[in-house]
Amino acid sequence: MSSSRRKSEIVTLQFGEYANHVGAHFWNFQDELIGLASSISERDEDDSDDDSDDEEKKLVNQNRFNAIDHECLYRQGETRRGERIQTPRVVAYDLRSSLGGVKQLGYLCDEGDDFFSSTVSSLSSSQIALKTWTGEMRVHEQPRAKKSEYLRRLEEEEEEEEKEVRGEERDAEEEKEIEEDDDREKRKEKNGRVAVVAADDVENDGSDIDRLVEAAKKLKHDAMHWTDFSKAFFHPRTVQVLDGIFETSSEGVKSFAGFGEGASWAMELDRRENLREDIRKWVEECDYLRGFHVFVDDHSGFGGLCEKVLEEVRDAHGQGVSILTFCCRRPRNDEGRRNHEEIKINNDGDDDNNEFLEITQKRNDERRLMLNDGLSLARISPLTDAYIPLYGSQPNGQRHSAYQTSARIATALDTITTPWRLKSTDGFESFVGAETVATFIGRMQSQANAPFLQTSMFTRRGDFAFEEDKISLMEPLFTSSSSSSSSSQRRRKASNESDGEDEDAEEALAESHVIRGAPFGQSRRVCEQLEERLRSGQRVAGIPIGRCVAGASLPLPMTYPTDDNVTSKSPLLSVHAMTRQTRTQEKMLSEKANNFERASRNSGGKAMLSSWGYDFDETCEVVERIRTDAKRYVDDDL
Repeated sequence: MSSSRRKSEIVTLQFGEYANHVGAHFWNFQDELIGLASSISERDEDDSDDDSDDEEKKLVNQNRFNAIDHECLYRQGETRRGERIQTPRVVAYDLRSSLGGVKQLGYLCDEGDDFFSSTVSSLSSSQIALKTWTGEMRVHEQPRAKKSEYLRRLEEEEEEEEKEVRGEERDAEEEKEIEEDDDREKRKEKNGRVAVVAADDVENDGSDIDRLVEAAKKLKHDAMHWTDFSKAFFHPRTVQVLDGIFETSSEGVKSFAGFGEGASWAMELDRRENLREDIRKWVEECDYLRGFHVFVDDHSGFGGLCEKVLEEVRDAHGQGVSILTFCCRRPRNDEGRRNHEEIKINNDGDDDNNEFLEITQKRNDERRLMLNDGLSLARISPLTDAYIPLYGSQPNGQRHSAYQTSARIATALDTITTPWRLKSTDGFESFVGAETVATFIGRMQSQANAPFLQTSMFTRRGDFAFEEDKISLMEPLFTSSSSSSSSSQRRRKASNESDGEDEDAEEALAESHVIRGAPFGQSRRVCEQLEERLRSGQRVAGIPIGRCVAGASLPLPMTYPTDDNVTSKSPLLSVHAMTRQTRTQEKMLSEKANNFERASRNSGGKAMLSSWGYDFDETCEVVERIRTDAKRYVDDDL
């Protein structure tokens, strides 16, 4: 890739609570990588006069992390004090209840609190009361959500930095006055005071970091919202809160859980115009818009909202930009446990009633899942160039929070999108196989003109190495954790079958391999090893395969969930992600169409679709659309 290539940008769109959990981990990765690249550059500048034998290794180490082009996802801006700052080019849609204890206008935004809170807090009860009302007035205010200890420590750190900046500005003014008066006694007094303050800062700096690290270790239990562990600095325009939606209805039913609810919300009032404006402001800042990354919790109302937003994007940009949609989905058994606990809390002590409600709730959840799944396939996929479902994993079937399960999806997203986020660096070669988004999409759709893709991934601490057959050990992310084990076993069994029909059923139509964390200066060698393993497994016969290997590992931020079973303590994570287009998509799509048709024909499904605003003809169109997509994988010209 030429260093003089045209600058290009990507806008990221995030829809829903779970997608924002994934996004929080994703932006934490980027924030950590920016800090690591900067610290390495500064350290190497300080050691520039060192003629040690490690000089070559330092240059390679610097290049491997600087090869990630952050301008692709970030915008450059300035604070009110004129300081330059990088913020993600992202729009995040969510409910107010999902933001936890942070401000409504966004986390770490230098814009003050939201209007209602600031108004209520600054006025007394008598001032708030209407002048036409002479009776007593009572204010009912929902208590603020509890913040995680990590978030509180982070905010305290921000406040300390603000105080330091104000102190430096005050000291600069005093210095100017002292120079004008040429008062040596005052200068001596001031220097002594500054020295004492600096000594205190050095003494307290280590303890502050230690407290922040200890708070991060508690996120496994403390992180109830995605803002509890997000450490990236967002622009005030990033967080868009959906108005008029409450977490539960008066009957205790969870709201905004259906695909159609989001589509209906977007069509009301003048909200579509507002949705256009949310994105237009980011697009106008781009010199050359390359495309959109979309993280969506599509098994909810945010799937319908995503559909309407993507319609606006396509109307504005046509096919000139690429759209990659990553469907971020919770493990199904985790969702079942959450519903079980809600029923138990609401009906404590009535076991018979609980059992009946659990059965009813389970049926409704399964029906809603089938309908959401079908609507997502039929409504979102036609608007995107790549439709990639990613399920959060739950090791050993144990219960894990959204904070934990979403981290693995974020790891996959960071790796999959690496090839079009690389830039050339001086000195040693730090990557091979960089490509554009359009090249990736063209390869994956070259033999089947369909956007449906599958992703599998393997991770390890430290540098990447082919010590085992990593390709067969990859964990699939395109199915729920409850069935991932059996799916993996089926694929291994199919790969060993000699029956030609089974081999054809599992045949890949296109593949893309991305490896992060190649050893120093060995990106090309690792790429050659990957080529050998692909050929030995007879996986390259007649199909297009993309290979990208980068030396930049994923630096693990302190907010990344820890695994007690991992013995390595390396702060760097190497990843091998494989994205495939396969003939097995035909079977998957046919099954989804049948599930949607079955769920939409019973009385409960009809009532649910009707409440979302879908009539009989639109329901039939969904089934027909999915089955038409399935036929793309069985045509004779494939």
